[in-house]
Amino acid sequence: MLSHAADDVRTVSSDLRWEHAIRYSNRQKRSMPFGGLIGEVTFAGDLAPFWPFILLGEWMHVGKKTSFGLGQYELVNYEL
Repeated sequence: MLSHAADDVRTVSSDLRWEHAIRYSNRQKRSMPFGGLIGEVTFAGDLAPFWPFILLGEWMHVGKKTSFGLGQYELVNYEL
């Protein structure tokens, strides 16, 4: 089960921070808050059970407002 496998993964380092942004909605005729996390995270442990989801998320993007370009992440320095 993935929840048990997650117990063996730990965050080694993280510099995530919230990036505030505002966009204008023509439909609602007002400014809308629009932000998300930005930064880098390093994980250690057995990520094997999670690779299909991690790779899919990199390709499809994840979370809310993906149609606006949010939810992107890029994998760097990794081994399968």
